[in-house]
Amino acid sequence: MSNLRKSSGYGMRPVEAASVDLRPLFHVWISAEGKKTEPQYFKGLSDLAIELGIDGIVRIELLEQEGQHKSHPKHVVALMDKQAKEFDYKNNKDVYFPCVVVDRDWKSFKEEQLDRLIVYCEKEDYNLVLSNPNFELWLLMHLVELSIYTEEALLANRNINKNKKFIVQEVEVHLNPSGYDKKVDFSKFKEHINYAIGQSKEYATEFPPLKNHI
Repeated sequence: MSNLRKSSGYGMRPVEAASVDLRPLFHVWISAEGKKTEPQYFKGLSDLAIELGIDGIVRIELLEQEGQHKSHPKHVVALMDKQAKEFDYKNNKDVYFPCVVVDRDWKSFKEEQLDRLIVYCEKEDYNLVLSNPNFELWLLMHLVELSIYTEEALLANRNINKNKKFIVQEVEVHLNPSGYDKKVDFSKFKEHINYAIGQSKEYATEFPPLKNHI
């Protein structure tokens, strides 16, 4: 940030707008797997930064794919690669904080694929944020003490019907009467962010344990 021009005593001149660098000091880049839930949540988080008046210090930027959204992690990390190249991340790591946000999808994302992603993100110095089994678990952490569930039940995340799984149902239950249906009303979550962060520290936060635990 450039220095402000100062004078002292009577007749002090106001700082000229052109002398102030208004760029944020720190940028958080988010490349996320989901096309509905995650963008809505992180958009709310970005708006909260503005509301708190800290957007001049940290800027949360949700990266968007061109054309049809592709949710496989290889596309999510490719989007981050593009952003990193455009802004010369390798030479500006003190300014940018890249986050690759993916689900631990046991059916479409095999363990060897996850292992390769972990190695790649470590090599590129990306922050790999893995939700096991899915992002809705993070939303649930805002709403209820997670210890009321068994880890087995959460990891299994069984089908309730053809359109809904267990964790989504639990998010809906604890959001009543507003409901959920993949529509994130951030006002229902923002007062409980610290609570969710505190809960998350009680579970796996690093690899390899995070691969097979919540």
